[in-house]
Amino acid sequence: MSKFLLLMHFTGDYPTDEAGQAEMGQAWGGWYGSLGPAIVDAGGQGGQATAVSAGGTSDVSGGVTGYAIVEATDHAAAVEIAQRNPIVAGDNGTVDVIDIIEMG
Repeated sequence: MSKFLLLMHFTGDYPTDEAGQAEMGQAWGGWYGSLGPAIVDAGGQGGQATAVSAGGTSDVSGGVTGYAIVEATDHAAAVEIAQRNPIVAGDNGTVDVIDIIEMG
């Protein structure tokens, strides 16, 4: 089994009413629940972002809105997991699937 980083880019609108928020919560709970032992780190939402380079720092907007780490047999299986992500399923953005290569 290999580990994969899922970087989420939510471009939709967050629901402001209780019913919409409950529906979104159920979608996320269902997705995480369907992963079972494949979820290594449930991650979290992204907040303020700063790009750091030798030349200094700058604010980053519109980037990563969340992440998770999953375990799968191969890259294709990790992509299948990402395709069921509520962001993708609801056509509200994208999820990058990145192989984590163990160092050392």
